[in-house]
Amino acid sequence: MRQSTRYSLVIVILLTFISIIPSRIHAQAFEGEITMLMSSPTMGEQKIKMIYLVKGDNVLQTADDPKNGKVLIYTDTKTGTQTIVMEAQKHGMQIDQSLMDDAIQKMHMPVLLPKATGKKQKISRYNCELFTIMIDSTQQMDIWLTKDFPKDISQAIRKCTELGMKNTGVKSDALIELFKSGYAQVRMEMKIKGVTQLTNEFAKADAEKLDDAIYSIPADIKIEKLDPKLMTPGAEQK
Repeated sequence: MRQSTRYSLVIVILLTFISIIPSRIHAQAFEGEITMLMSSPTMGEQKIKMIYLVKGDNVLQTADDPKNGKVLIYTDTKTGTQTIVMEAQKHGMQIDQSLMDDAIQKMHMPVLLPKATGKKQKISRYNCELFTIMIDSTQQMDIWLTKDFPKDISQAIRKCTELGMKNTGVKSDALIELFKSGYAQVRMEMKIKGVTQLTNEFAKADAEKLDDAIYSIPADIKIEKLDPKLMTPGAEQK
């Protein structure tokens, strides 16, 4: 497999649960830093901090991958591009959303249905409700949603989650409707046969003015474009 198509766990989570990428948030848009914490039983007590620097159509996501070093993902929702940068390798891979959409459509991803469990729990200071999504016969996603976020943060998280779903081909109109009704994600758990494999949880949001310069990719990073054909089943990977 070529280096450009080898995703680490951190990158996959950043892409799949982008969770904080703004999709054209206009009035009262959130600008600042949002922090998520990712954990897994395979990492023991260690938690990986994922920071999302959000401003208008742009977001810069950063995380320290234990195996590959610092990972940065530059997203511009206006142009429809994402660029994944492995800082230590001075290497980046650019994804064109329109081409990705076409590739994902050919994959015929299943429609996922969230099911209300009736369970409620206070996570941090947020009153949350648990919804479950069965991905297949053994894989399950538990999503804790709340209506307690301030409006700007809630709107950002909801719209970002929707974009993350779009980027990975996840289809769930029912989940989108929950977001439209005012819910936003606080915690997500991926389970296999009922055992938690990974958790991604909202930690905090700090509003602040951000410099436009942080969204420019350093000139010493070599960028290549992802071939969307590599996303389709049966695609040859060298």
